[in-house]
Amino acid sequence: MTTPMENDPVPAYTATDDSGLFARIENLKESNSPIIAKLSFPITQHPERPQLYRGNEQLLPEDEYNVLSDAWFLCDNIIRSLFYAITTKHDELVSEFVSRGLVSPDVVSEKGETPLLAAVNVGDVNMVRTLVVLGATVDGFGRSSVYKYRDGDLTPLQLAAATGRLALVRFLMEDCGADDAIISPDGALALRLAAANGHREVVEYLPTRRGGAWLRWKTAHRRHMATALRAAKRIGRFVAIIVWYIPKWMVYEMPKEACKDMWRKRHRFWGWCKRTVRELPAKLKKVGKDMWEGAKKAPVEIWRAAKASTLWLFRLITAIPGALKIALKWIGSGLKKAWDAVAHIILRVLSFLHTLGVAVVSFFHDLTWQDVVNGFKSVLRAIFVGLPKAIWSFIADFGKMSYEMLKTLFGALGQLLWYIGLGLLWLVCYIPKKLWQILVSLVGSMSSGVREIMVWFDPKRM
Repeated sequence: MTTPMENDPVPAYTATDDSGLFARIENLKESNSPIIAKLSFPITQHPERPQLYRGNEQLLPEDEYNVLSDAWFLCDNIIRSLFYAITTKHDELVSEFVSRGLVSPDVVSEKGETPLLAAVNVGDVNMVRTLVVLGATVDGFGRSSVYKYRDGDLTPLQLAAATGRLALVRFLMEDCGADDAIISPDGALALRLAAANGHREVVEYLPTRRGGAWLRWKTAHRRHMATALRAAKRIGRFVAIIVWYIPKWMVYEMPKEACKDMWRKRHRFWGWCKRTVRELPAKLKKVGKDMWEGAKKAPVEIWRAAKASTLWLFRLITAIPGALKIALKWIGSGLKKAWDAVAHIILRVLSFLHTLGVAVVSFFHDLTWQDVVNGFKSVLRAIFVGLPKAIWSFIADFGKMSYEMLKTLFGALGQLLWYIGLGLLWLVCYIPKKLWQILVSLVGSMSSGVREIMVWFDPKRM
């Protein structure tokens, strides 16, 4: 018995062979194929893939599964072809997909993306215009497949603002009537997305808007608290393993199992005692013989050991210059990084003083007060970010330097010692590291609140 899949195979099509895909769909409709009966046109969202089994349980008869599977592949192919046509800027093909009633202009892809979001992603104003004319919802929410916004869905205008596409922002607002005041469920606002990503021209174009601050802070707070909670749970597990599980195994579990094993084998104990007493003279004789053989070989073994020790010591001494070279190279690299950071601070200070002088002399005509503030920020950034970063880079390189030194001096043994030290360091630093993550999360949550307060007074703050 043939299945619908064998009678009606569904080939894969793309935007380059759209006529074949359209002809295929028309043939299926004319033949009243069960594949078409399983689809609802126009398609509004990507369907879930059918499953034949869940574990060992068969969910559907095979014939029905084959029809559903073919329908799913056809639907998937239609949606993929539509989005491929959008990303390759085939306006006429997109119009044909919608005008034939195959898909809705707001169809949602497998990743949660809408056609308008896909058009904004490629920065195509003509494609956006085509989709809007076809009836796409200008202010519909969706998830971009390119711009990684982790907190929730965005509208096309919000995505255009977040990616700095000023032409699209203008077109969506002036020609399509997009609402820049829309606040997403996580508090995202077109103006704040543009400011957060540093798109000054978009910020200057968009009107001043206040709103979504509480939702934005709640979203940031939830993310920070999730990080803190995860770190706290890991500290708890770590302490439980060190303080409870390992001592319990050593003091209780292991002795208990040993005693239980001895009790199970108690009937063998007297036999073991008899064998031990009976074999004791022979074992003592063998021990004495082995001691005599060892005494005869002792001079040769001592000579070999002395020779090997001398050779090892010679190799160690000859390796010391190479190890010192590695250490000096590390020190030189650290001093260079520190000097570069200090020189950068000096240059930033001189630049700030020059900016301040020009601004004062010109009575803030040639340079604005914001330019002076930006210069001062660059000085602070060089002192509190650049210099600590250089120092931390020097400290971080110590691990690589020590590994190379131990490898040069002791070979494989040095590598083993380095990894043992690394493991011990990991154990010692694990709890402080997680506590630091908790502290950073708490500070991050508070700083998000402070930032939202400042944004309330200056909505276009970047």
